[in-house]
Amino acid sequence: MEQKTKNKKGLPLMIAGLLFLAAAAGLVLYNRMEDERAGEASAEVLEKVEQATSHTQLQPLDDRMPVISVDGRDYIGVVRVESAGIALPVLSYWDEEDGKIAPGLYTGSAYTDNMVLCGHNYKAHFAPLHHVETGAEVRFTDINGNEFVYEVSEIYTLKSSEVLEMISGKEWDLTLFTCTTGGQARITLRCVRRSNR
Repeated sequence: MEQKTKNKKGLPLMIAGLLFLAAAAGLVLYNRMEDERAGEASAEVLEKVEQATSHTQLQPLDDRMPVISVDGRDYIGVVRVESAGIALPVLSYWDEEDGKIAPGLYTGSAYTDNMVLCGHNYKAHFAPLHHVETGAEVRFTDINGNEFVYEVSEIYTLKSSEVLEMISGKEWDLTLFTCTTGGQARITLRCVRRSNR
């Protein structure tokens, strides 16, 4: 009798455990599908941005970079971090939803040496930033084909609440950042410009 009571008490816990495992598996599957969609979307847009860039010469607006519109979204150029396998179009703005397609301009400009780019932590987007080392080369090519070459000078983690720290500091010409797994912090790459072509 006592054994049956223990079994009855353990059954709900076992069912709850199985439900949690199923939910976790579902979340992992969903995240993988989101990652794949992000990679496919950014690859498609990258091709269109690069094609449009080769045929375009737009005038900058003050310090703001010129944009081209692709599929109803405005892009300012392409960012490349060869050591991490990153080649992505860059939106002219940051938006959580559109960030599923490409990283975006958080603030600043390549023309004023204070550009900050933000991207989701998808494998096909900015997740590889976690493996970049100081000294790595970062290239940004604007819509007119002007190429800005940077070197990663510092890498560190900021708390998600440290927004002002993300955008402050004139000593960095380019900042790339993405969230850590779980979103509690931001991997931050600070870069100095070496040259532009």
